[in-house]
Amino acid sequence: MFHSVMHRFTRGIRERGWLGFVAYLCRQRSPIYRSIVFTKSTCECRALEVRSLTVIRYPEPISVDERVLQQIRGHGRVEMIREFERLFADGCELWLGWIGTEIVGVCWSRRGTRRTDYFVQITEEDANILSCFVFPSFRGKGVYPAMLQTMAATLMTQDHVKTVYIDCKSWNHPSVSGILKAGFVRLGTGVRIHVGRRHWVVFNSCRTANRPSLAS
Repeated sequence: MFHSVMHRFTRGIRERGWLGFVAYLCRQRSPIYRSIVFTKSTCECRALEVRSLTVIRYPEPISVDERVLQQIRGHGRVEMIREFERLFADGCELWLGWIGTEIVGVCWSRRGTRRTDYFVQITEEDANILSCFVFPSFRGKGVYPAMLQTMAATLMTQDHVKTVYIDCKSWNHPSVSGILKAGFVRLGTGVRIHVGRRHWVVFNSCRTANRPSLAS
């Protein structure tokens, strides 16, 4: 346990620097945060291309082979594998961005099943994208918006999803930029309080008639 904590600590400093890492910890550990919510309901936008990037969907745990897990472990992201188990159990699908034989990005999507645990009412015809991550050596190369665009287009054309939602914390400016580049438009903002795995939406400016107040 101690070794794992120290590994994450030193990795955070290496990737973000001392000041950046301290700011990151303060933001991540805060139980109150402001999110920006975006929506996309059309595939009509300028296609984003990243040379040799392929986005593959993994709909269930059995579809994730050992080479994926080995690469994740090789990046020192053992906690990400634990997250895999939780998100698959929650009914999410995994999407991996590959350049050649290397994983460069990780995202998840979840189809709506009349969910009320989000800033907007998500129905069976909707989906949301969540828990996205691009490995540090591939950031700033357009991987994130290209993955989002491919995911949204696939959900709309193959799964007949009408609207795709995504949100990110308001201070995460690279994520905001990537989401906009992928053709999403801003829907509104919301403030949530997290306690364990439960959260309360205490402010919500998203345009919806059914604003959820409690989620588990």
